[in-house]
Amino acid sequence: MRRAGVLGVVLAAAVGCGPGKELPDEVRVSTGKGGEAAPPVPKASEPAAAELVARVLKANTDGHPERLEKGKTNTSLARGMSRGSDGKLASANRTIWAAWPDRFRVDFEFPTAEVKDRLMGLRRPTFWMYTSGPGGLAEFRVPNPEEYADVLAADAVGQHWLPTLVPLTDPKVVVFDAKRQDLGRLPAETVKVAVPGCPVYTLWFDPATLRLGVVSYTHAEAAGGGTFHKRLTMDKHKDFGGMMLPTRLEFSRNGQTVEEWGVEKWDLGAAVDDAAFNPPATTPAKK
Repeated sequence: MRRAGVLGVVLAAAVGCGPGKELPDEVRVSTGKGGEAAPPVPKASEPAAAELVARVLKANTDGHPERLEKGKTNTSLARGMSRGSDGKLASANRTIWAAWPDRFRVDFEFPTAEVKDRLMGLRRPTFWMYTSGPGGLAEFRVPNPEEYADVLAADAVGQHWLPTLVPLTDPKVVVFDAKRQDLGRLPAETVKVAVPGCPVYTLWFDPATLRLGVVSYTHAEAAGGGTFHKRLTMDKHKDFGGMMLPTRLEFSRNGQTVEEWGVEKWDLGAAVDDAAFNPPATTPAKK
């Protein structure tokens, strides 16, 4: 099965994304194991980076960063496009259940494709995948599930968790190298974020609103057989329960868009049943 990446990723924003549209495709900001040399990570967060993060959290929670605590369990629903094995973007729906830091499930539905559903779950270190087609739902056995688990974990942080800002509240996460960078006509406040067990991410914020516009990272995928420069751009932030979250996202790998989504619902603080992270052979997928 050809993959556009384990998580698949990209979120809707065909027109007029924020600072991300100014990012040059060749930017290489971070790397995972097995790739080019990773930026050195300090043992503790740097003061300037921590100060930037504190301002970001306040700006996106109306001055109440404690609201992000409830976001450690959440769900989201999105509709958009995903690039299939034929290289074309096709309509898709996506539902996510997540529990920080080690549980994640994503269900893709493809209304017009032969494979109607692709379900992936992570309860670290365990990974599972199921697909459904004319013959019904069946497990898709991968040859190296531990490597797939690593990829899904890294992409879950880069493409789902960081847009919620929840990882920035975790004391185990280190932030560093805060700076202002000029990207064409648009400046951005940037900071590097080191999440245990993941590549280093670079976050790009609008300096006026402190809304997150871009997450970029470089990841050497043992399961995918290569190193990929990944970028999630986002905009159209809206208030969801007192937190500003993006509703249009776009994800690219090595400069090629592989998915686009419009997020219809974020539910930070959702009561997520732990059984949701079990394979559907024991717990049916929730619709």
